[in-house]
Amino acid sequence: MQYGYPQYRNLTSRTPPQAASAIVEKPEWDPDYIYAYRPANNYRGSRIIDRGDAEEESGEVIQAGIDYVAGRGGGKVVIREGNYDIKSTISWKDNVEVRGHGIDRTILNYYDDIEVFSADGLTNISLKDLTINGHYTGETAGNNHTVHIKNSSQIIIDSVKILNTRVFAVHLWLCSDFLVNRLLVESSLIHRDGIKASGGQNGVISNCIIKSGDDCISVTGINREAKNIAIVNNILTSDYASGIKLVVSDVTPYPIHDIVVANNSIYETDSVGINVTAEGDADIYSITISDNNVRNPGMRRNNTTGTAAGIQIKGTSAKYARFITISGNTVLFDGISGTPLARGILTFFAREITVKDNVVRVNQTTTSDSRGIQIGDTGKPAKYFTVSGNVIDMGGQGECCIGIIRSGHGSVNDNICLNAGRAGIRIAGDSDNPCYHIVLVGNRCRDETNTQEYGILSEGTSDYLVVTGNDTEGNLTSGISLVGTNNVIGDNI
Repeated sequence: MQYGYPQYRNLTSRTPPQAASAIVEKPEWDPDYIYAYRPANNYRGSRIIDRGDAEEESGEVIQAGIDYVAGRGGGKVVIREGNYDIKSTISWKDNVEVRGHGIDRTILNYYDDIEVFSADGLTNISLKDLTINGHYTGETAGNNHTVHIKNSSQIIIDSVKILNTRVFAVHLWLCSDFLVNRLLVESSLIHRDGIKASGGQNGVISNCIIKSGDDCISVTGINREAKNIAIVNNILTSDYASGIKLVVSDVTPYPIHDIVVANNSIYETDSVGINVTAEGDADIYSITISDNNVRNPGMRRNNTTGTAAGIQIKGTSAKYARFITISGNTVLFDGISGTPLARGILTFFAREITVKDNVVRVNQTTTSDSRGIQIGDTGKPAKYFTVSGNVIDMGGQGECCIGIIRSGHGSVNDNICLNAGRAGIRIAGDSDNPCYHIVLVGNRCRDETNTQEYGILSEGTSDYLVVTGNDTEGNLTSGISLVGTNNVIGDNI
């Protein structure tokens, strides 16, 4: 095939770089964008856009390219290297891929409160290999998300950088079958989420680096259930909110379920690193949180209460969070200013909970009621739980390594609990929510900082406890101290 100018446009007076806006196609074997005529019977086309095509309003030129390839069944719109000013919203069409020549090589700049890319009710759309810069650092949030996709499916966003947004960098509203991969976001101040999937289904968010003002990644049950989403291998920092938030809305509550949060690194967030919470009475269930690294939640600027939780699971009294697995995570407190109330892992109004093989370490001053792992809270019980194989070192701070508060029907087995301010494991119930039917086996509760008074301690209404095979030697006051009735103690060291 003869490569050169398309024969159906009069471009003979222009050199190949200037003819970049012609209807062209890159041969699959050629790494450079050599322009090739495509036979008329091949309905799928492409348009390559050059900086010279868009001196005034680049959005209109890009839109014309999208309209052209969509009219021929779909294809690619390729934007060459350069800076482009976007003054109007670019509307996607079905089966269209928009791509640049690489992050920080193709740069779309916008200065007004507009959606840069918008889609509604579409299928098979992609955005790749470019930067979008909103140039906005104002305190007041705007009204329009940078990339806003609604009611659409088969979506790919890959190798895109988004800077200085007015609201969310990417908002997926009631979308399904989506992949957001290698997205870079830098945007400060509140209401600037990185990625928000409202009613999202069947999606993957992976390999992103997000420094946002609000939640870095959030999934909400709003207008329909959110389900079957994996959030993996991301690096996240938030000034005003969580690294990852899964939330049932109090406005239109729909369930959130079958979510995997794995292998993420979350540094210096607001009060919670990974936050699973119900603000409305809908189910949260089948959530797996594994192999994440959370460091210094509660460090950033919006943490006025001084609380800090690495991973938090919170249902409601009407709808407990259910079937929750928290495993293999590391939570570290070592750089939060002041004296935070620290919780490595916190769950309440939750049931069928597995907390296993996690590491929680405190290497700074905290309040005296800080806890490494906490199941339940005052007036907020949990039940049917397993806490096993965890390693918690409180560094001589806080109250206990593991706290079972107003909760029952569980097991606490094979944990290493070191250097708490009061007890390695503390169990505390009351008449409304007693702690009962809890088995504690094979735990090692040791004091190396001369601060831990008890190895295992129960207080309040705490009955039907089985405590056996634990190593509690070397604590200041007592290895094991239990109150209540029908407790069994045997074969402890």
